[in-house]
Amino acid sequence: MALSDALKIETAVKQGPRCRMCALVETLNKDDAAALAAAFADPTVTSAAISRALEREGHKAPGESVRRHRDGRCAGTA
Repeated sequence: MALSDALKIETAVKQGPRCRMCALVETLNKDDAAALAAAFADPTVTSAAISRALEREGHKAPGESVRRHRDGRCAGTA
């Protein structure tokens, strides 16, 4: 097996509990889900800002969960 094959396997397998952000997106209305997706995609919006906004609206959204989701390192990126 080549290193490239091993890296593909490791990056394809996402272990651990379901991503908190993926689960949250499924509960949001269409407008809020679109706004959150836009914030995730916008490099000028920090993960900390997203976390604070979500928590202000009553969602549990630790900064590290937001960062993992944005980086595609979560278990089940939506």
